[in-house]
Amino acid sequence: MSIEKLTEFAELADEHNSHKEGLELDKGFPSLTQPARQWFNWLLNSITKKVNEIIDEKLDKDAISASATKLATARKIGGISFDGTADIDLPGVNKAGDQNTTGNASSADKLKTSRTINFTGVVKGSGTFDGSQNITIDTVDGGTLGEKAIAVIRLTGSTFDLVKSRGFASVSNSGGGQIEFTLSAAAPDTDYGIVCMGTSNDTAAVSLQEREDFARTKTKFRLMGAFGGDNTQGAYTPKICTVVVYY
Repeated sequence: MSIEKLTEFAELADEHNSHKEGLELDKGFPSLTQPARQWFNWLLNSITKKVNEIIDEKLDKDAISASATKLATARKIGGISFDGTADIDLPGVNKAGDQNTTGNASSADKLKTSRTINFTGVVKGSGTFDGSQNITIDTVDGGTLGEKAIAVIRLTGSTFDLVKSRGFASVSNSGGGQIEFTLSAAAPDTDYGIVCMGTSNDTAAVSLQEREDFARTKTKFRLMGAFGGDNTQGAYTPKICTVVVYY
């Protein structure tokens, strides 16, 4: 609420200056006059002026003092003194410097812009990451040749067993030196490579080769063991074989 100034009492003199007539500051009014009117005019006028001076110096609740443009006591912001009379610069904030502004905003737990993470090469995969949670990226085989299946097999009686393997579902003895392999997962096409070797119990050379009369598929292929020397050759079933598939 604003404070209204008082109306000055008897501000104007009449043509005879009667509001001060006969008044002397040190001696007061002359004893022969009737000073009541002059005295009270002067008194109330003086009080009114003084009250108005006080009002002039008082601020309304929404007013701004001229001296308020400067703080009574300067304060430091980030180590820089601020008294309100001028803007300040904070090194490392709005100008170059080494101001310590380390910390983590609550919104920094999530990236402003999500990013895509891509894998290329032997494996391929991609995923979107925004920092709000962990992500799992599923990968597939890339464009580079790599080992996809490997097995060590052993002949026990007339049956082949997978001794150690990865990527093979089964192996079987088809007779006549032929061994059939089944992959756990289908290859992308039938143009995969096969590397193999088998044991021998003689000096004759032993080989494993793919049978042309058995058309390979994306999951199956068949190898045939054979031996050969200077005078003899024929089908051969090795006791132990190692086979690698790549694509």
